[in-house]
Amino acid sequence: MSIPPCLAFGGDAARKSALLARLDEHRDAGTVTPSGPSWTGVGGTPAGCIAGSNDPADFARATGFPSSLMPLLDFLCPRCGDEERGSKAGEAADLARAMLMGVTPGADLTNVPGLILCALLDEASAHAGDEPEIIAARDRIEALHRAALAGHRPGATAWRAARAAAVTATDAAREPAGQRFGRLVEAVAWDPAASSSILQEVAMAWLEIAAHAASAATGWTAADDAAVERCFQACRSESLAAGGQPEAFAFPPLFHAREPELARRFAMQLAAANAAYFQAVRDLARRCLDYLAAARPPGAAAA
Repeated sequence: MSIPPCLAFGGDAARKSALLARLDEHRDAGTVTPSGPSWTGVGGTPAGCIAGSNDPADFARATGFPSSLMPLLDFLCPRCGDEERGSKAGEAADLARAMLMGVTPGADLTNVPGLILCALLDEASAHAGDEPEIIAARDRIEALHRAALAGHRPGATAWRAARAAAVTATDAAREPAGQRFGRLVEAVAWDPAASSSILQEVAMAWLEIAAHAASAATGWTAADDAAVERCFQACRSESLAAGGQPEAFAFPPLFHAREPELARRFAMQLAAANAAYFQAVRDLARRCLDYLAAARPPGAAAA
């Protein structure tokens, strides 16, 4: 199975300049909205502003990029900003601008999604747990991606069979860590040339794994989660029994009063998980930029 290559900007440097100018115009006009609809007709996310559309296929036609990069960019942009440093809209536009700027016109970007997927799959494998069936499914799916990267693209039947095996293995997972890894393996089990949402779905699963790993590193366990839930239910029941209104129930102060040590540990693991999540967002954005910048036109020597 072969597909037409994704050649950045159709090999036209003028198109690259025009797309950068379009993005800058939206930024200057204040019509970039990182968390809003991709395209409203007058503005939208950075990717939507670049394409003038909310359709990944239109983004691909405008840029020459693989269509799956539009949903990924829309996912990363509202999460990559630092509110203490300034405008989130501005920082989101910066990421999109860097994505365009770093790419050589005519560079073959066909394999960029597969490279990103394999890198995330390899990193997440450290948190697979003791789940041999899921690991076997991962190996099978990674082999399909490696074959595609080598120019031997598997057919739809191979992807369907590998995906079904991943779903079965995930359903049988014994531990939460295995279930999380299984969800990522399921998300990876698509042909990136045929799925515009694959990068976003895999990113979501990968970030979940990163956050949970950071939480676990503080000593937080599933038993602690269960203890928090029991405390929540007890506090809520007591509040309602005392005549409190459901919409007025506030758990945090009751949690701190009832289980101060558990509440302290909960806050510590939550801070660690949040920090890991947003660091992983930044790492993923950087990985995307690096793979895009490394791509070369067909026949060109590697840098």
